[in-house]
Amino acid sequence: MASKKFKIAMTGDRELDAKLKAIAAEEGSRSINKEMRGATREAARDIVRPLVLSQVPFETGFLESQLTVKSIKRSRSKLGSSVGFREDLFRGDTFYAGFHEYGYHTRSGSIVYGDSFLRRPLYDSEGKIRSHVVNRVRQWAGRLKGK
Repeated sequence: MASKKFKIAMTGDRELDAKLKAIAAEEGSRSINKEMRGATREAARDIVRPLVLSQVPFETGFLESQLTVKSIKRSRSKLGSSVGFREDLFRGDTFYAGFHEYGYHTRSGSIVYGDSFLRRPLYDSEGKIRSHVVNRVRQWAGRLKGK
């Protein structure tokens, strides 16, 4: 059976994608993946996490203390980082954060809408995150190709 070829635009920037393809051909994709993981983690830590902290619905300090930046489960098609709590939403000591994020129905049937304090900072910062990751990878690729 013939193998299928397909193209993947890593960043959407043709010049940078060409550099990354050259690096992948010479050294393999592990170094690129490592740099991308670091760039996404840095973006989540420096851009998204402060915004989430400013929008946490309570000021007791507990939710803020449980907020972490974690690597997402990797697969062949994705890698990255997320801002969340040490335990998943609706579990453990921070279970109530899920109700504030997504909302809930009361026993009387009324609806309390969520305030999306985790998702909104991510969506509002999408352009900044993309620019940060692309710029960091561009600098790394430039240093590597300059050797």
